[in-house]
Amino acid sequence: FYSFKEYHKRSKGLKKPTLNLPNSKKINKILYFAESEYVVRDLINLPANILNPDYFEKYVKKFSNLHNMKLKIVCGKSLKKDFPLIHEVGKASSNKPRLLELKFKRSNSSLNLTLIGKGVCFDTGGLNLKSSSGMLNMKKDMSGAASVLGLAHYLIRLNLNLNLRILIPCVENSLSEKSFRPGDILISRSGMGIEVKNTDAEGRLILADALTYSTEKKSDILVTFASLTGAARVAMGPDITPFFSTCDDFADLLKKSGDKVFDPVWRLPFYKDYNKELSSEFTDLNNAPLSGMAGAITAALFLKKFTKSHNMFLHFDIFGWNTKSKPGKTYGGLMQGVRSLGAAIEEKFFN
Repeated sequence: FYSFKEYHKRSKGLKKPTLNLPNSKKINKILYFAESEYVVRDLINLPANILNPDYFEKYVKKFSNLHNMKLKIVCGKSLKKDFPLIHEVGKASSNKPRLLELKFKRSNSSLNLTLIGKGVCFDTGGLNLKSSSGMLNMKKDMSGAASVLGLAHYLIRLNLNLNLRILIPCVENSLSEKSFRPGDILISRSGMGIEVKNTDAEGRLILADALTYSTEKKSDILVTFASLTGAARVAMGPDITPFFSTCDDFADLLKKSGDKVFDPVWRLPFYKDYNKELSSEFTDLNNAPLSGMAGAITAALFLKKFTKSHNMFLHFDIFGWNTKSKPGKTYGGLMQGVRSLGAAIEEKFFN
């Protein structure tokens, strides 16, 4: 029944269809996933003139209150000092960058899950400006952030014995005299220097600082969701979500879970030999290998360098968009990877 009609004048006053279902644990799971779909799709479908970093912060405040979560916001001078990559990417916009951190705690003995979502509310590409067609749907570049909120909603509604930590680096990649530039060398929170080869590879920069921060406290599972590369779409198309995992057993379970809940995912490798593509003549790393080959893998390897070899690190390179309407999937924002990961976590740790 999902449809995004918020800005259709003709839809005002129309009654939505209702579906009456019996109360059961299995039915409730389906309903919780449906609620998560609304969270994710509604956020992605909002236009960037409405959903900017200020709006996103207000939304997250409401979300945290709904789920009794603690919210911390880092911005301004603190962001510049402690999260320099997030600051650099977002400083050109009049809508200032920030890091949103949410915490949900059950008990000290609970499973600790950290979710990080790319929150680029609009991506022009920066000084490496996108084409008009390439920029058209870039309101969806915060689909990773929407996804981690959708997954959090589902897991909390299930009342599972877990502790959640959510990190959303929230920015706009804009053009102004303050824009970061190709050739700039940026020093990350980790201390590693990064040569900017392409300002349109900004997502991995903001995630790098969030990942470094996340590893300063223990978690059992560390997950990133991001609409990170066009290479992932070339490899998998719009329907199948590629993921990377440092844990073989959980990767196998994740694939099977995705098939069961009709959320297809496919594992790609952290292929170590491609690390050389990330080297720089001037500093520790570059953010966008010029060869252009294996772009999804090199992006994932870049992120992995900021995880301190976490024993269970997962990265989802999502598309977050339905290019044409299908039964149950209208044109626009799309939730991907959330159902498969939610089902896999439940089966491995709570069955």
